[in-house]
Order: sequence, then C-alpha cells, then structure tokens
Amino acid sequence: MSDETKQVVRPGGAKRGYDAWLKKAGQSNIIEKIIDKRPSVFNKRGREQMALIDERLGWTDVMRSMKRETLAIERMADTVREDGLEHLFVLGMGGSSLSADVFSKVFGKQSWLKSFTIVDTTAPTVLDELFKAVELTKSFFIVESKSGNTIETISLFRLLFRRIKDVRPLKAGKYFCAVTDERSDLHHMSRRNRFRALYLNPEDVGGRYSALSYFGLVPAAFTKANLNGILSSADDFLSTMESNPNDNDALSLGCLLGSAWESGKDKLRFIASKKTSSFIPWIEQLVAESTGKEGKGILPIEGDNRGPASDVNNDSTFIYYSMGSEKPSSLPSSSSNIPRAIINVSKSVNLGAEMLKWEMATAVGSIIMGVNPFDEPNVAETKANTLEFLKTRRGPRKVIPIDPIFHYGDMDIVHAEGIKSLARKKPYSPEEIIRSFLGDIEKGDYISLLCYSEITPAIERKLNAARDALAQNYKVTVSRSFGPRYLHSLGQLHKGGKQNGHFIVFEREYSNDYNIPLTLFSFERLIKAQAKGDIATLKKRKRPVITINLKHNPAAGLNRFLELIKK
Repeated sequence: MSDETKQVVRPGGAKRGYDAWLKKAGQSNIIEKIIDKRPSVFNKRGREQMALIDERLGWTDVMRSMKRETLAIERMADTVREDGLEHLFVLGMGGSSLSADVFSKVFGKQSWLKSFTIVDTTAPTVLDELFKAVELTKSFFIVESKSGNTIETISLFRLLFRRIKDVRPLKAGKYFCAVTDERSDLHHMSRRNRFRALYLNPEDVGGRYSALSYFGLVPAAFTKANLNGILSSADDFLSTMESNPNDNDALSLGCLLGSAWESGKDKLRFIASKKTSSFIPWIEQLVAESTGKEGKGILPIEGDNRGPASDVNNDSTFIYYSMGSEKPSSLPSSSSNIPRAIINVSKSVNLGAEMLKWEMATAVGSIIMGVNPFDEPNVAETKANTLEFLKTRRGPRKVIPIDPIFHYGDMDIVHAEGIKSLARKKPYSPEEIIRSFLGDIEKGDYISLLCYSEITPAIERKLNAARDALAQNYKVTVSRSFGPRYLHSLGQLHKGGKQNGHFIVFEREYSNDYNIPLTLFSFERLIKAQAKGDIATLKKRKRPVITINLKHNPAAGLNRFLELIKK
C-alpha cells in the first residue's frame, strides 16, 4: 500500500458545474488566497463579516507552529502518568471534543491509562456513571473551550473541581489543565486555581477548525498517536496545495461539495469502513456548522451507511471512506449520475492531512455557496433562549413538569404544533398525531431525531431503528443526534439552513441530579432548558417541532415510539 492517500472524485450529474467551478477556482486563485489568509476570497460584504473571517484563518498553517509544542505537551502527559493519575476526562463541546474522540478511537489510549472519556453532555445520568466508575483523585481533566464560557464545559468543570477540592483543597488544580483563548474566563479560572497546565490557543483558530491546534493535540497526547506524524502529514498536504493550488484533493472535494449542492444534492452521506467511521462525526460538525446558514446548507448524515440504491438518497452526494487494506463497499458504476468521492486513507497518521483537506474543502464549498464558513449566527440564538429559560425560572431548583397532550405508556407527547387545539375537537390517537405532524413531508425534506439523554448502545440502537423506519415510511433523509452535542454541529443548520426540516425532540426524566456550583440551577434544569431553548428557536423560525418525553427509561420510551411509527 502506498503512503499516499488516494482520492477519486466522480461528479456524476453535477459534472458541468463541477468542471466550471474547478476552472473558475483556478482562475480566481481560491486556494492560494485562502492559504494567504485573504478574507476577500469569501466574497462577503460588511466590515463585521470581513473582520470575523480575518480572525478565523489561522487553521491554514497552525500545524507548522504546533510542531514546536509537541514535546512540551507530551511531557505534561508524562507528569500525569508519574503522579499516578490513571483516568482521563476531556470536557469540551463541538469540534474540540470530537477531534479528541477521533484520536482516541483511531489510535487508542496510552497503555497506562485505565480510561479515556469524552464528556460533552449535561445529562445527570452521565455524572452518575462517572462518579460510580472512577475515583476522582485518580483522574485528570482536560477542560477545553475557545470562548472560555461554554456553558456545558464550565458547568462540568465547576462540579468536578468542587468535588476534588473537597478532598484535595490545596492541590485541586493539579488535576486539571485548560485549553482556551487568552483573556477568556477559563484562562483566568485556570490561573486562579493553579492548574497543572494552561494552553493558550492561537486566537485566529475557530473551534471546528481547531483539530490540529492545542485543542486536538493535548488530548491526543494521551493516546498512542504520533503527534509529530499527524502534524507532518498536514504540513506535507499544505505544501502540496502551495505547489499545486489548482490541482489538489482539497480543491476537487470542495468543488464537488459546492457544485453538487448547486444541483440540489444538499445531503452528504458517508459509506464509512470500520476504521474510518469515527472520523465522520467530526466531518459532520465541520460541514454542517460551516455551511448551514442564510437559508442554505449541506446536511451530513452520520451513522447511516445506507447505499445509493436506497430510494431516499436522490438528494445526496456520497463519500466512500476506507483506510489501508480496507475495501470501499457498494460502489456505483463509473457511469452513475451520483456525485461521489472515493477516499482511501493510506494509514492512520495521515488523519492530519485529512483534517486539513476537509477544512479547506469546506471553505471552498462555502465560497461556492456564498456563505461565511466561520460564523454560527443561530447557535447564539439558542444559547440566549437557554439562558432566558434558566433566568425566568429562578427559585426552586426542581424542574416543573409540563402536562402532556397524550400519555402512551413509556412516552408522553408533550408538545406538537397545532395538535392541542385539534385534539379538543376530536379524540386523536398518538399515532394519528405523529402522522399529522409528518403528513406534509415532501421530496427533499428531512426528519431529524434529537435525543436529549445519555448516549448508550441501547438508546443508539433504538434511535437507529426509528431512523430506518421513518426513512422507509416517508422516503426522505432522517438524521439522528444527541443533545446538547448537536447544538454545536447540526444545530446551526437546523435553524439557519433551508426550510425543509421536521424535528422530533426527545427528552427524559432523571432520578438523580446535581447542583452546579456558583449557579442557581442544576444539570437537569440545564439540559431541559437547552432543549426548550432550541425548540423555541425552531418554532420562532416556523420549523415544525414535536416534543416527546421518554420518562425515566429512554430505551423503553423509544420502543413505544417505534410501535407508533410502524403502525
């Protein structure tokens, strides 16, 4: 097997647009301008937009400066081992936590670690498991937040720091390190509490473009990854783009994404092999949050290996991913009209080059679509709504339950747009409510299943079964995601993208809860406020939403939901 990653692009029915954009991109020197960090290439107007783009182009060459930092990062990981800490937790959201997840799954944890866990949720049940499974004073925590005030990350930090401080009052900071921007709240907290280490990331690197900066590399030092090898592969790919700006894999992939979107293929599907499947959620957050705005967007579908033969995929571009000796499966014939790319990553260390390639391709695709890939205007709206729900319900920490519209065994239908008034006139059944809610779905629409709970294999299986059943019944794309994680990936596209989504939000009840130090709310209140904040934003934008409470047993509740949609 060659050391070089192989990529073949077949634009299919988007060939005319693809060829035109390849030519135009070459004439306009798009790749050169992005590498040169010239914001004008994104063709956005307004001083504010241009300034934001100008402040977010550091990812193009950050790997070169990071090469000087790897020894110090690895030395910090060695001190953690020498101090006998044997469990690692990464507290982060979005791009930072997902890049750590990729590195841990592809390379595996260091042999001296007993566990490597990403905590990117506010579900109290996850904290239950964490406190039962490990001794906190044998654990080390990496706290990652570009802004330094990401509510999920800082809430988790406050609780865990308080727990450790209770038993190690003078040395609690030794159990933590931080990755953040200079002058952020987390920067000040880490100084004040004497963290073991503080990494101030380059401020011109945004969260979803941060995998090859401290955000990805510090957690990766606790895996068996070769940090210099990852950065060198990205550096080599950057050199390739500098030498051949009009003929490289990032440009062809970006032109495929943009031209296929122009031809109506606004979904992106992945047929991923076992070794590459963990890379897909990272691509999902990068593409969805970068492109999903101004009524446009490309919807990536993670975790669904449904092939192009399926009749729900006429609106999709396909990416076939494999690594090393793995063979891509179910490839269409060379004459097929399906836009697609077939990618074989020669070896795991080349993930560095793959990450840079996808970042550049997403930037190129965004230029074709006419959007700014570096902002997330509608994410801020949900955050504001969440804070409003937390503020307006001060006082008792307990969550106030909402009377459901319908009880159905292990699940309740809590809210469905327009259904409550209809139910007064006619005794609707639960299955009729679901049918009514999804009754106006048209070709090219999509359904999104959004589950606010812990992520377990049992819940994932039920959600996948619901996804498959809905796709079969309604002949449209169905995505499934967990909240609040998706708020930092698909959430931007749900609100800012095309008006073709139908959203089914699942909540659950919790038997145990934890107050968040220095606040007036608990984790249960926070996760419910996050769900309500996002629902309020979707409703404000007239996107259809139905809310289902899975009570205390999400797997059983999802079983009930499956019964309904299969009737």
